[in-house]
Amino acid sequence: MVTMENTQVVDNLDERDIEIQELRQALEEALELNQNLTLQGQELVKVQTTLQSLLHTATDPVIQFNPDGSIMNFNSAAQRVFGYSEIELLYQSAEKIISCPPNYGGNVPKFLLDCQENIPSKDGVIPVIARDRNGNSLCLECSISFVKKNDMMLFDDSAADNVEVFDDIFLEEELTAEEPSADLPVQGESVEGEALEVTNENVAPLADEYISMMIILRDVTERVQVERDLIDAINQAEKALSVKSSFIATMSHELRTPMNGIIGGLQILKDADLTNEHDNVLGTVIKSSESLLDIINEVLDFSKMEAGKDVLNKERFRLTYLVEDVLEMFILSMQEKGLELKYQIDKSVPASLYSDPVKLKQILVNLIGNAIKFTEDGTISVLIKALEPLSNTDPAMLSICISDTGVGISRVDQDKLFQPFQQADDTITREFGGTGLGLSICKKIAELMQGEIILTSELGQGSSFDLQIPLEDSENDTQADAIPSQVFAGKSVVICSQKTALRNKIANQCTQWGIDHRMVDNLTQVLKLSNKIAQGWLIVTSEEVLQEQVEKDFFNQVPKLNVIFCGNEINNGLMNKRFKLEARADYLSLPVFTKHLRDVLVKEPVVEETADDKSYDQTICITDDNQINRVILDKILTKLGCTSVIQAKDGQEAIAMVREHAPELIFMDLQMPVMDGHSATKAILAHNENPPKVIALTANISEEDVKASYEAGMIDFLTKPVRIDKIAEILQKHLD
Repeated sequence: MVTMENTQVVDNLDERDIEIQELRQALEEALELNQNLTLQGQELVKVQTTLQSLLHTATDPVIQFNPDGSIMNFNSAAQRVFGYSEIELLYQSAEKIISCPPNYGGNVPKFLLDCQENIPSKDGVIPVIARDRNGNSLCLECSISFVKKNDMMLFDDSAADNVEVFDDIFLEEELTAEEPSADLPVQGESVEGEALEVTNENVAPLADEYISMMIILRDVTERVQVERDLIDAINQAEKALSVKSSFIATMSHELRTPMNGIIGGLQILKDADLTNEHDNVLGTVIKSSESLLDIINEVLDFSKMEAGKDVLNKERFRLTYLVEDVLEMFILSMQEKGLELKYQIDKSVPASLYSDPVKLKQILVNLIGNAIKFTEDGTISVLIKALEPLSNTDPAMLSICISDTGVGISRVDQDKLFQPFQQADDTITREFGGTGLGLSICKKIAELMQGEIILTSELGQGSSFDLQIPLEDSENDTQADAIPSQVFAGKSVVICSQKTALRNKIANQCTQWGIDHRMVDNLTQVLKLSNKIAQGWLIVTSEEVLQEQVEKDFFNQVPKLNVIFCGNEINNGLMNKRFKLEARADYLSLPVFTKHLRDVLVKEPVVEETADDKSYDQTICITDDNQINRVILDKILTKLGCTSVIQAKDGQEAIAMVREHAPELIFMDLQMPVMDGHSATKAILAHNENPPKVIALTANISEEDVKASYEAGMIDFLTKPVRIDKIAEILQKHLD
């Protein structure tokens, strides 16, 4: 009995020992787990403390919101920007510092989420308008991120001094402080002034899995103010430029109107029977008037370029003809000063170019005119060649180099030469005149053509202006100048001159045209050749004929050759009087230009019709509010043979004249009282089955005026002052 009881006791003790061991083991495991948890908690607290330290030392404001929009945390940078301490804003509505539309009920997180979804932004950055403690508006840029449920809070609740620990940290987006976007609105507007539409329709609520929102802000108030000031300055500058352009256009119109009467009247007076003294005075007045008109044009051109309104009007044209047209304008000026002209176009230059011929001509007129103006003796050179491209990606360039042996320009003065209203020095202005705009305009045109002007000069050694522009879409279509082969069938050209350059130039041109030609040094050699030539031309220089004292009957010894004298006007006149060749003779001025040589070789004898012989019996109507302009044009038309000319002083009278007299042609001013020229033209064309042809004749010369005139139905455009040759061209073009 005792034994059984003892055995039971022992068993119970063993079971208790096992339980005690299990409890001890469980306790040890619990202690170890507790120790691990403590260590983990300590590590998490260290991480949180580090993050708090980093965020509080961040240079950009960082704010954390509850889903209801109350502020949970507010870092040091935010306190500095907004002027509040953290304790003042904790649990306060975010609407206190961040502007939010009324329909959001003060829920700033919802408003920011909607902005993020609906407003285009750079790298997730959206614009925000806020207020500081003093009520000042702040322009901010905002980056948004979220804290998820079961994540660790990045800030502690400093008011409760309580730390909440979570398993991990989750940020939906990496917090960044990148450069702010340039598109920042102020008071509900973008920088460009466009309204930003943000509504609470389909507003994305703060998702259930997120417990707070965090935003990083960048204060860009100063930058936005600078941008707004810049935009205001640009707008003011554009308004001022518009007023200036309008003023220049008005002044141009008002100056051209009296100039029309002056130059038009002088042109009529030029053909009157005047004494030599009066003719010389008249020539001086005409030159002075044209100089004044050039100054008006320069000021207007400069104004258009300064306003950025000048554009290129490209077309295909013959470079040789354009350059020679310009040189021909200055031949008399060079002869009066005794200047020699050297003119050469290299074979590498295409015959046909695609560019703006009017603006290219404007540059050449200015550069060649300056070369002559500043050169008292010596040479003016115009050398044209094609330049090889610097690389495969660069275009080939055309070089037009204009050189002189004039006064030259010092290195100091070269830098300011292309600036508007600047000349080399004040003595240049006094001695030679001018506005100082010419080279500035040339530089701007060259840049508009994607080119440049390169200046090389030494004081007292002359100057060289090299215009270089791209050879855009050029064609070497030399056949465009070709003369039909039948014109020269069985004929030859004999070139007699001791001037090697002249001889070679004419010979090269004959080769290009496919004309058989011979070159000789003197007239004795011509006699030897004459028996071998069936028919053709003898080109000889007038000066050498005079020097050799050729007999009066010499050219009768070469009857198969028509004679072309090359020389100045005086010497050519002496040839005509001395040899009396009449129909067998023709005359070319030096230098010999390509188109003049071509015209002489292919022309057939014709009886020229003078202006007095030509007549127009069609009715022509002059419409202009200025009586002087009407009188001048009436006299010009009468001089050109117009027998029926009527007048109207405004657009309304012009409409009545059309109904009553049915004119064939109308010269229409644009700017008139009662009814302007455009309105009158539209009415005339709309209410007449066989309307007259309407020509714009105006002092308004802007591109807008030209475009508006053609859109109104006018078929041609002339600018004042009127010129007899231009009026004659219009009559031939539209009435012949």
